[in-house]
This record gives sequence, C-alpha cells and structure tokens, in this order.
Amino acid sequence: MLSREEAIRVTETPLRAFVPDRLWLCEYGVRYGGMDLEARTTVVRLANGDLFVHSPGPLEPALQRQVAELGRVAHIVAPGTFHHYHVRTWADAHPEAQVWLCPGLRRKRPGLPAGRELSDEAPPAWRDEIEQVVLRGARVIAEVLFFDRSSRTLIVTDSIEYYGDRSRNVPWLLRLWWVLFRKWNRPSPAPEYGMGFRDRGLARRCLEHALGWDFERIVLSHGDLIERDGHAQAARAWRHLVPEPVAPHVSDPRAA
Repeated sequence: MLSREEAIRVTETPLRAFVPDRLWLCEYGVRYGGMDLEARTTVVRLANGDLFVHSPGPLEPALQRQVAELGRVAHIVAPGTFHHYHVRTWADAHPEAQVWLCPGLRRKRPGLPAGRELSDEAPPAWRDEIEQVVLRGARVIAEVLFFDRSSRTLIVTDSIEYYGDRSRNVPWLLRLWWVLFRKWNRPSPAPEYGMGFRDRGLARRCLEHALGWDFERIVLSHGDLIERDGHAQAARAWRHLVPEPVAPHVSDPRAA
C-alpha cells in the first residue's frame, strides 16, 4: 500500500493528469482476496465538457473538489464484474449522472443503483469519441474495454495487469503468483482469467476487435501504466488467445 508520505500527497491531490485536458487518474487502495492492492480510477473529459468516470474509487472530499473543477460528472461506469464497489457513493453524490454497468454485474450485485447495461455499441453520449467492446467468454469475470480515440488510449480493468521491477507495494502473494507463472515484468491478464474460458472463440473475437484499435497507451486498473508501444504490449498479453497478429486501423469518428 501507499507509504504515509504518499498517502498524504494522494489525499491532498488525488487526481493527476495523464493526458492533458483529456484524461486524469486517481489511485486508491482496495482489499481483495486477503491482500491490500491498489486500483485506479480514470476520468475522461468529453468534448462537451461532461465527465466519464471509469471504475470509480472512494469519493474523498479532495477528489470531489478536483472532479467538480474539471466538469459535470455525467457518466459513472462500472466496467467489470469486480469493479463496482464505489458506484453507489458516486451515484448518490451525482444524482444527475447516468450509471453504466458491465454485462452480468446486475445479476451479481442486484443492490447496485439503477443503470443501463453496456454493450459492444457505444451510446450516443460518447460514440464519436470512445469505442468499446465487451470481453466475454471467461468463466468468472467479464469487463468492457474502452478506446479513447483522441488520446489513443486503451482503458482496461483486469484483462491486462502489469507488475514488475518498477512496481511498488506489491503484496508478496501476488508477487509470487506473477514470478511462478513467469508473468513478472510482462503484461498479462489477471489471475481470474487464468481460471479458464467457457468460450475461447468468443473471447478471441472480442480481443481481436480491441486489437483493431490504434492505441499507443494503456491505462490499467492494477499495476504500472503502459505509456508507449501499448498495442504491441496488449498483443503480447493476449497472445494465448490471439496468436496471430492483428493490425490496428485508424478510427474515423464519422464512421461511428
């Protein structure tokens, strides 16, 4: 977890710019599987000034103030079946915002606030700026992958994690997992994806769709950010399902 000095800094200025005037990130702690982990919220400011909040974390007062300075929270996105814990807090604080849920999440957590289910088709609110695809086919986990065109950024939750020598505060059990399975210093799917697939062909098609996007960066919910050569890194992470290269295409918002 964060050191005391880091925790003070994050509490005072939790939201930091990743892509100027477009993407902001906020790290936060989470307890999962008996381990203290770090997760990440992503805030995208759309062209009309509305905010798209991906995988929301704890809504501390300092974060609330920073978000309010950026714009109006219009979309609260629970992008994965393991990324929903703070959705209600954000929805209560921003009752005018639309909540969006990963497929399968409503069945898993019926107590979540009312919201619309995400699909492979981006809603009109962001379809000219952000593309998406639901990663289906895994036995115990699902998520929605997003591609922000203007910043050429792929935004994921658990389909790619990246721990290595630059990583800090990695629990020893998680570090042991990555080392034993030769995933240390290599972007790889989360252990939940290692529990198998009901439909590998479906999962492969979903990932092939995502690899068709022309992204350079990857924002991960867990682990180190990938700030360059993102497409090649994602291809390596997913090669067990997509062994053949997939060439990215340049997206044209007018074709959306």
